[in-house]
Amino acid sequence: MTQLLLSKYNFNRREFYIDLFSQWGFFRKGIVASDIHPDDLTMAWTAFVSTYMRSSEAWFGAFVVARAKFIENRMNGAMMDLHQASVEDGRRCAVPAECDCPFCYKGVPSISTKKADQDDGPSTALFNATTRLSHRIQRRHQRGSSSEDAQTIYELRQKNEDQQALLARIQQASKRQRSESRTTSSAWICILCSKVPDSFRNKKV
Repeated sequence: MTQLLLSKYNFNRREFYIDLFSQWGFFRKGIVASDIHPDDLTMAWTAFVSTYMRSSEAWFGAFVVARAKFIENRMNGAMMDLHQASVEDGRRCAVPAECDCPFCYKGVPSISTKKADQDDGPSTALFNATTRLSHRIQRRHQRGSSSEDAQTIYELRQKNEDQQALLARIQQASKRQRSESRTTSSAWICILCSKVPDSFRNKKV
């Protein structure tokens, strides 16, 4: 497997690149193919290495854009941004409990590192992240409400169409019945006329 060398920095280079590669895949994750091949991960890593080696500045530029789009357009991105801003501000995670923050440990409550008497209000980053997530939650609720309204309208239209079809069938049956009734009446008249005596039929009134 291809490796990147960054000898001038004194840190765990292997974990650094694996973390970059993992974040890149996380931010750009789309629909997962159903036929995943065992070599897909190796091919993705090789493509990552070659692109990074070609121009690290261009790669990081694309990375920043992908991260910004992920935060702006995804619910998980907004929660990640708020979770990180909370940690950097020294507070417990501010993601609402009903959202079930995927970046918090399950069953382990967050502990605030700031004391109440030292609290000078949230940072700008934390305030913006909170506002962004609130708007994302609100838009999700609105989309859910719109979907429910659309479903209700569809059901009403379907019911109206069914009623109109039933009415059309009733009208056709009624027309058919009237036609059959007229035919029967004409037949009875012909039969009755045939039974009238000739002397009465030729009688002048």
